[in-house]
Amino acid sequence: MRNKKSNKKELITSGLSLSLCGAMFVGSTFAWFTDTAKTAVNTIQAGNLNVSLLDSTGESLEGKEINFFSNEGNEDKVVTLWEPGTEANTQRMYVANQGNLPLKYKLVVNGINGDQKLLEAIKFTVNVNGSETNINEFEGTIEANGNSDEIVITAHMNKDAGDEYQGLSINNFGITVLATQVDKEAKLPTISNSSTDLMDKLTNNTGEFVDIVLTDDVSIDTNGLMVGSADTKEVIIDGNGGTFTATGAGVYAMKMANPNGNLIFKNMTIVDESKSYAENSWEFGYLEFAGNVKFENVTFANAIMIEGNENHDSHVEFINCTFNSPVENEYAVWVADGSAIFTDSTFTGYRAIKVHEAYGSDVKSVIVDNCTFDNLEKKPGVAIGTLDSETTVTIKNSTFTNCPGGDQGKHIYESDTDVKTFNFTETNNTIN
Repeated sequence: MRNKKSNKKELITSGLSLSLCGAMFVGSTFAWFTDTAKTAVNTIQAGNLNVSLLDSTGESLEGKEINFFSNEGNEDKVVTLWEPGTEANTQRMYVANQGNLPLKYKLVVNGINGDQKLLEAIKFTVNVNGSETNINEFEGTIEANGNSDEIVITAHMNKDAGDEYQGLSINNFGITVLATQVDKEAKLPTISNSSTDLMDKLTNNTGEFVDIVLTDDVSIDTNGLMVGSADTKEVIIDGNGGTFTATGAGVYAMKMANPNGNLIFKNMTIVDESKSYAENSWEFGYLEFAGNVKFENVTFANAIMIEGNENHDSHVEFINCTFNSPVENEYAVWVADGSAIFTDSTFTGYRAIKVHEAYGSDVKSVIVDNCTFDNLEKKPGVAIGTLDSETTVTIKNSTFTNCPGGDQGKHIYESDTDVKTFNFTETNNTIN
């Protein structure tokens, strides 16, 4: 326990300021519109939905910093040094609905460029017309072409924050506006702010469609994790720029409880810290996925494995992903079953893609389209192992820079077997 003297130690959050970034999420189930959100802006247009975050004078806050000010009413006093019990407010702001559809919205605050652990000691509330609500419980509505009431976000440093937060800093915070049109079928994403909360939402949610936005880095045991229920059709986990760390022991895939359901990961870094019964295996990492899985704008810090089931019908898509292979004897991604599509993705490090059937698995197809393989040290872009004659491998429109030649001297791929044992297509690739 902290004593009174240590409670007075200042917790330094140097340069604490609020950089604004907004995002609109329209549930994929009832997505009448598609969004074009980018994390660097806070204005998003999607169909007839048009949301902006403005200051009290009506000026756009896009690209501007918003500071936390002293809670003593002095808006000229920016809070940069924090200690347990400190409270600070943003300036007044409001959400403007500049479209012709009524909408409902939530606000999310997440840390940028700093120690995420510090967020454990800070609670955020939303103040609207004198009414204060925990930010995770707040939801507002705005009429078409209307504005929300004025909003102030307050940060509360836990009075009992311990020495483990001493000296930690967060350089900026980001505000995310989650918005969708007002309709009984259109739902805002659920906010998850901890590893425990995320696990609960993944395993105890029986809804057909589950949309989760993370406000903090998480670490969960993915070993044999069954997501959703037999009735769940889709689960979206949006990392909001944070880190998803997989732990656990054994080699059992994370997958949907409904074999026909879709599991979607977006906007995160995935780190594999799981362990295997074969720690000396060189083939693959131990984080396994099976079923219908999609990764969008995801960075893989190390290795993953694509597994299947008795029907070999796993289907995995990677869109705008970054793969790193930091361990000399591990591939960034190993496709052992089902089908996989890699689009607009980048591979760096020692090894990139391995495609190989083993232990009764059956790879149906692999497509690599418009991908970049940059300075791989050990293998060409795609290493092909044992595949049957019904398997198709397609590599097209991709660029290979300073990659090893491989057994066939192609720099694009190498195969352990004659290409006649599987169907192979190579089109419009570039070798540097």
